[in-house]
Amino acid sequence: MNYALCIGINNYPGSDMDLSGCVNDARDWARMFRAREFSVATLYDNKATHASMLKAFKGIVTKAVAGDIVAIQYSGHGTYIKDTSGDEADGRDECLVPYDIMTAGPITDDSLYNIFKMKMRGVKIIFISDSCHSGTVLRAFDLGGSKGKKKFMPPGTFLKGSVAQEEIPVEHVSEDDVAFRDTEGVLLLFAGCQDIQYSMDANFNGKANGAFTYFALKALKEMPESATYTQWFKKIRTYLPSSDYDQAPNLYGAGMRSKIFA
Repeated sequence: MNYALCIGINNYPGSDMDLSGCVNDARDWARMFRAREFSVATLYDNKATHASMLKAFKGIVTKAVAGDIVAIQYSGHGTYIKDTSGDEADGRDECLVPYDIMTAGPITDDSLYNIFKMKMRGVKIIFISDSCHSGTVLRAFDLGGSKGKKKFMPPGTFLKGSVAQEEIPVEHVSEDDVAFRDTEGVLLLFAGCQDIQYSMDANFNGKANGAFTYFALKALKEMPESATYTQWFKKIRTYLPSSDYDQAPNLYGAGMRSKIFA
């Protein structure tokens, strides 16, 4: 049995930083997974709280058995907080931003790592993230040449006092860094951009979508059944970065040369 969890968050109450295409992203990914006979669960907007996301992550990871594939897709804001455990070379923990970020806080990569470690031996985990993994300016800026909004929520939006001022300079971050660590070779990460870049919330043919989601699914439709993740990734990179969307998707982890969702 293969399982998928698709999460899309447009609305962030109290932040003044709503997005437009993230729920569409999650619905599009869910449609693709169902076509591939995955058992699909979804969390949209106010259903995607901090608690419900963690519960869903743990539930989907722990119910899978050897030979199963677990695909987790997230579209929404990304952010970071200062690393306090000393396990991050860049000095920060990358985070997902749940619907109730203003009251419940972010979901850190450490939290995800601890959940992914619960998986049974032989379970493959694929994490697809269409969000910003770093940045220091408001996502809601109009970006000149970029056609969309940045999916990044600055830490100062939800952190108060002196902690909010502890920004991590961009030049301290390597483009080779990724938001989620490999859990003993079982995690494959598809990220919408490099760690120092932004993923864009955009519009295509009158429909709001993330640029990465739009082109990733477009590329997937052009792949033969025998295609590997590496081949899919190379096809995506023919679309991104572009003159409109200056983001370079990332693929990291074990199994990159294996057949897609097989």
